[in-house]
Amino acid sequence: MTPESAISAAGVLPDLAAAVVREARRTGLPLAVACVMLEKESAGGRNVWGHDKTKCPDDTLPYRKGGSVTEQNYRAYLSVRTRCGMQGVGPTQLTYYTFQDMADKRGGCWRPEVNIAIGFEILAGYVKSDGVRDAFSRYNTGRPGDTPYGRDAMKRLPRWEQVVDRAGSGDGGGDRPVLRLGSRDSAPGGPVHRLQRILNEVLT
Repeated sequence: MTPESAISAAGVLPDLAAAVVREARRTGLPLAVACVMLEKESAGGRNVWGHDKTKCPDDTLPYRKGGSVTEQNYRAYLSVRTRCGMQGVGPTQLTYYTFQDMADKRGGCWRPEVNIAIGFEILAGYVKSDGVRDAFSRYNTGRPGDTPYGRDAMKRLPRWEQVVDRAGSGDGGGDRPVLRLGSRDSAPGGPVHRLQRILNEVLT
């Protein structure tokens, strides 16, 4: 079983699985962490609008909260963003205007693969600076710390770690981590974390 087929079977949209694995590798974001993010933000990578409260009545917005993101309604959203307020966009629910603008410079925030690339870059940076739980909290609230979002994300993480681990040890090979002398990366899903889990099972 490949990582792509494993995460698809577990809930990531099949047509996005290759992009999810590719961008997780590129950004250094543990694949299990990436999948938790997509599960929480967009039910596995759906290209939908968020539900944030705005300054304009819902029935006057050029998009429907929870509806599909398209290039047309995204560009219409940009025309009223300053007046009506920001809204979550796409699989990683990019909300802050600078993040949306980053995605636009890379080809369009409305495009799922671009949206994922930017969202993973942001979360990977938070993981490196704050750790996994605080990274989830910061992505959702703008601040690290103990939050309901972060706690829920950490509860979901073990299931996704198991999904990724099974893909790595299956007949299909998968994305096997390489543990090097002096490695200190203990992030969930990383080689040190996996080795520690194996040792815990063997020694207890």
